[in-house]
Amino acid sequence: PAASSHPGTEIKVSELFFNTPARKKFLKSNTSEMNRIAGVVIPYTLIYPDKRFVLAQAGKHLLDLRPASGRKDRAAAVLNVDQKDLLETSQDFPQDHIYIKAILGNINIQRSRRDTQYIFINSRPVESKSLGFAVNDVYRAILPPGVYGAFILDIRLDPANVDVNIHPAKREVRIKDEARLISIVRRLVEYTLMRFGSARSLDSASAPVYEGGLSAPQMI
Repeated sequence: PAASSHPGTEIKVSELFFNTPARKKFLKSNTSEMNRIAGVVIPYTLIYPDKRFVLAQAGKHLLDLRPASGRKDRAAAVLNVDQKDLLETSQDFPQDHIYIKAILGNINIQRSRRDTQYIFINSRPVESKSLGFAVNDVYRAILPPGVYGAFILDIRLDPANVDVNIHPAKREVRIKDEARLISIVRRLVEYTLMRFGSARSLDSASAPVYEGGLSAPQMI
């Protein structure tokens, strides 16, 4: 008899090239293709910590993340870092219709690549060279040359100020008054890292002052 399945979304792919077998020759190794699939799944595990995510291949669980107590707990599990090395902060900018939640790795998280850096706009994972450059520029003040920090930016904007149709895969977005957003993000990240992130070059006494009528961010 028919029976209902467990709540949630299940995606199963089989016979992918049944109608277009010629495309199969463009596939890379199984490992490379699975890494690309994981690259699609992992960002969503960070933005939805209350959900369970399972990634399986040939009956084997490659990823099994049960609901976490919060974003920092989930981030520590996904990034494989110590939770005490993550700083969680948030700030509301009502005059700009911007709200930001951020998880920032402190000086103890150092990577040779930018593979632990994630940006979300209205819960959508996106690529933004300008936002990424601004945050990495702040990290240069506390990290040795040639290494990168870890961060997760969750930015909420008025949807009317975001154009999601500039990239075929919708990986990139165009933001109205992007310079203002970058300035806000940079100051939030700078304040948090310099005040709480065990900076090498600056101590808390010399941390930048949060100016422009903005209150200090809320540490979570």
